[in-house]
This record gives sequence, structure tokens and C-alpha cells, in this order.
Amino acid sequence: MAKNEPETENIVRNELRELGYYSADNSIQVEEQKSNIESIKKLLKSGSKSGKGGSGSPEFIITSPTDPDFVIIVECKADSKNHSSKEAKDLLNEKDIEETEEQYAKRTQRYAVDGILHYAKYLSREYNVISIAVSGNTDTTVNISTFLNFKGNQKSKILQSRDGHIFNKLIPWKDYIEHATYDPLLQRMRFDELMDFARDLHDFMRDHAKLTESEKPQEHNFIPELFDSQRKWDYFAFSSIFELKKGKRLTKSNMTEGETPFIGAIDKNNGISGYVGQSPIHEGNTISVNYNGSVAEAFYQPKPFWASDDVNVLYPKFELTPAIAMFLITIIKNEKYRYNYGRKWHLERMKQSQILLPITLNSEPDWDFMEEYINSLPFSSQLCA
Repeated sequence: MAKNEPETENIVRNELRELGYYSADNSIQVEEQKSNIESIKKLLKSGSKSGKGGSGSPEFIITSPTDPDFVIIVECKADSKNHSSKEAKDLLNEKDIEETEEQYAKRTQRYAVDGILHYAKYLSREYNVISIAVSGNTDTTVNISTFLNFKGNQKSKILQSRDGHIFNKLIPWKDYIEHATYDPLLQRMRFDELMDFARDLHDFMRDHAKLTESEKPQEHNFIPELFDSQRKWDYFAFSSIFELKKGKRLTKSNMTEGETPFIGAIDKNNGISGYVGQSPIHEGNTISVNYNGSVAEAFYQPKPFWASDDVNVLYPKFELTPAIAMFLITIIKNEKYRYNYGRKWHLERMKQSQILLPITLNSEPDWDFMEEYINSLPFSSQLCA
């Protein structure tokens, strides 16, 4: 680390604080030098700029469950002369450059822009990455450049506003997301992800319907026209559409024999790990989600049950049907990679998390569409039969 680099980090830290990144009123998580998020740790495991293997990390890593497919990263250099190399400028202009591994390692370690684009290359395998290079050690000499990498694309571009404005200062989280999501390429990518989701949902329905092997369709019979590019989707806080409740601990020694389903933190048998004689503590027509054990495994519970203390229970604030539940469960399961034993999806974190749903013209969740989609599948009548 350069002699005065901590001063540059302090400038960034103070500005983030002014912009509300550290506020207790939001769910933004600012981490420094390393991340506790398992997916980010895995991506940066071989991200060292030295070229000799090993992990690497930018100075700041910023995430929020409100926009789970985004990460903001910041690289700092004390001397503004080390802001960007000529090679980085050429790459951003889509020019080919020739360099050895040693030359690459030297410039990514020396320059802020080169270093942050190096990390973005790794993180963009699973995230949309907003990369910020900061150089200079006083408020008057600080230099800031901002870039965008789309998920699955290692090519970086300068982040711009709708009117072509280039950002030379830090801005609030929601503003970064707004400008990034305006990009037409990102809109196209999100549509493609929704199509992948449709395939996942089709497979999930097929595998959970009560069909014989000969009755199960062999091809993807999902209906792509229901996911046309004109359909709007938006994020909703879990707490806005569900009342979230925690399960309750029940030790084996206290269990009695009976017929009440006991929902544990497992990934099969609809979450039922056994039956107990105790009275149910949760209502049926709800969704159980593991926050420990097999994290993010979700199941529709049609009957009253007992849930262990490793399970959260989602009580709908809308009219939940088995079909809508199947739609939601598939989306919830897709969040599995964000959580692990060290980063559990506990009740408070889940309340702050958001879920991407199709919306009506009034920007409300389109429950009718979800019902229609599930019921359009040829084997939907066998579900929960």
C-alpha cells in the first residue's frame, strides 16, 4: 500500500458516509479489503493482481439486498499520476494491446483504473459491477472514474447517465443503479435471465408434479410468449408482500408422536423431516424458507405445521394459491448462492431482501400472470393433487 493511500481511502469513506451508505436506515453493506459474501469471496479467490495466484480484493466492496445482482467496488491510489495507464484507455476504446503477464501485473498494481477493472473482470462472472477508480489524497486533487461491467461480460465501459453525463464524483447507491439499469444491453440481459428462470420453473413444476416418467414432458414446454420483452418486472421487499415469522426450536427429546408435519432445514420431502404430536404453530397456505442448513430451500406448505428455529415462514399479504406459490418458490430458490453458513438468511436480513416479480400497469405484483403461467403448464393440474 502506498504511503498516503489511507488518506485516499478516508476521502472515499467520508463521502460514502455523507451519501448515506453507512446509514442504519438502509440495507447497504460496505466492506473493506475483503468480503464475507460467499459468492464474492469465491470469485476473488484467484483475483490477485500479482499474477501469481491467490486472492485479491479492492479497497471497498458495496452490496445491498435491494439490488442483489449488483456490486460496487472501489480501488484507491494516493498519487493522481497513478490514476490510469495508456493501456487501460486503449482497452476501454476496444483497441487490442499486447503485453506479458508481468506487464499486466505491474500496471494493475500501479494504476487505480487498471486495478479496479481487473477485479471487475472476476466479479462480472456473477454480478453487474460498478467499478470506481479513485486517486489523489486531498479533496481538491481527487480524481474519480466510474465503469460498468454487465454480468457475464468481462468488457468494461464508462458508466454514463441517460444524457451521456460521465460521473467524476461518488453518488448515492440508488443513483448508480438507476443509471446502470437504463442501459439497453442490461435490459436485454435481464430478459434473457427471465427466460432461463422460465426454464427452471418448468423443470421444477415437472419434477414436483405427481406424474409417471412416461407422462413427464421431455422438452421445455414453457411458454416464452408469457415472458415477452414488453412485460415489466420490478423488485419488492419481502416484508411488503409477506409477514415473516420465525420457527420455534423443538428438541428431539421433547417431540412426541403425532401427525403434525415438522419442517426442518432440509432440501427434500417438501421440508418435512418428520411428524410430531405437538399442535401446529404455523398456518397452512404459507411458504417455508430455510435460513440455516440448506439455506434458501423453499417449500409450499398447504397444511398447518411446526417449523424448526432454522426456518422462516412467509405469510402472504395477498391471496396465495398453490400455483402462485410454485412461481415464487422458484425465484426464492435462485437466491441460494448468496447465502451460506457464515451468511445466513435470517429473519431481519430477509425482511430487507427484495424479490423480482412481474408487475401490472399499476406497478403492483401481477399475481394473475403468475397464476396463468403456472396453470399454462400441461402438468400443473397434478401439482398438490
